[in-house]
Amino acid sequence: MRAFIPHLLNVAAAFALSFLLVGVFLPVHGHPAWTRPPMQFLRLRGAVEWAEIGETPLSVAEIEEWLAGNASAELAFRMPIVPEKDPWNRPYRCVVIADAQGADRFGFYSTGRDGVSATGGNDPDDINSWSDSKTRYYEREWWAWTLFLWTGLSAAATPVVYHFAGMLCSILAACFGGRTKDEPPS
Repeated sequence: MRAFIPHLLNVAAAFALSFLLVGVFLPVHGHPAWTRPPMQFLRLRGAVEWAEIGETPLSVAEIEEWLAGNASAELAFRMPIVPEKDPWNRPYRCVVIADAQGADRFGFYSTGRDGVSATGGNDPDDINSWSDSKTRYYEREWWAWTLFLWTGLSAAATPVVYHFAGMLCSILAACFGGRTKDEPPS
């Protein structure tokens, strides 16, 4: 049993090294799609504020039509941008909410992956413009998947790292005058 412990330590060290190497080289392709809505909410709010300058205030129904891509020609002309879709390629939704000073303003939300919102943007999977924990539902899922992937790839890379680490140790020992495991002591 005691002879097995050094090998177990070597495998653990190889796994730790694999974990670090996979973390460095794990391909990350930009940010997950669910990180986009907060910036899109700012653009949408800016577009609505721009369209209301010197004009009659917009209603929620008009903004919903614009978000869905069904705006009248007059409203489309007033809006400075074409609205973007949410990460699941559905139009954002609009509601009236009270800000910290009690004034009414527009809030925007995505209905999330399931496409349904029973609470007007406050479901756990909804991403809205008025909450501090906008994307927390998706963050936990993303981190769990990333950790699973990272651990799996590390486990798969461990034998390779273990093999190359052993070869490297043998080469270094030979280069710097050390003896290899198979050589008798001099």
